[in-house]
Amino acid sequence: TTNCYVFTSSAPSSTLKLGDKVSLKGKMKIYYKLPEVTNPAEITVITSGNNIPRTAVVDITPNIDTYDATSADYITFTGALTKDGNYYNFRKDGAENRLSATYPSSDMTALLGGLLNNDVIVTGYYNTKNVNSKYLSIIVTDVQAADPNAKHCYVAEGNTINVAANATSTTLNVKANASWTITAGSGATVSPSSGSADAAVTVSFAAN
Repeated sequence: TTNCYVFTSSAPSSTLKLGDKVSLKGKMKIYYKLPEVTNPAEITVITSGNNIPRTAVVDITPNIDTYDATSADYITFTGALTKDGNYYNFRKDGAENRLSATYPSSDMTALLGGLLNNDVIVTGYYNTKNVNSKYLSIIVTDVQAADPNAKHCYVAEGNTINVAANATSTTLNVKANASWTITAGSGATVSPSSGSADAAVTVSFAAN
């Protein structure tokens, strides 16, 4: 009926995957009014490949200036996506508070970058409120253009793609509904090098 964070001082085991049902032991505490399990131990995977259950989504768009919670609500918000320094924020005209993405993954960062300066619908888990700086944190699980026809262009794999030293090619996936062009660096080629829609682009280069 509610959501609870599990805090670890380091990344969890690589064997854990989304959709795993797990059991664990830890200490329950309240962090910024939200329940949280710390120092998790004896983490055991019970089953894998499960659908991820979500609590009822709470639309905080109308009341972002007054919204507060004592659990990690699954929230949604519609507003303009902006970037301030290294932070992606979501703003609503006339509101004092903004929503700020907390530690987005590389894939999510690429998606946010592609939708920058558009009105978007963002969904994720509420993660604390900073009254003085007037922002609410969200762990983003999904973001999409509020207008499905809004122009966007990004690389699904993010800003950095790692390859093996002996590799001579890799593939990156362009997600776009606008014209795009890729310029290859010295010693590399790309195919295709331009387009105006989604495309799988092959980058070829000499092995290291």
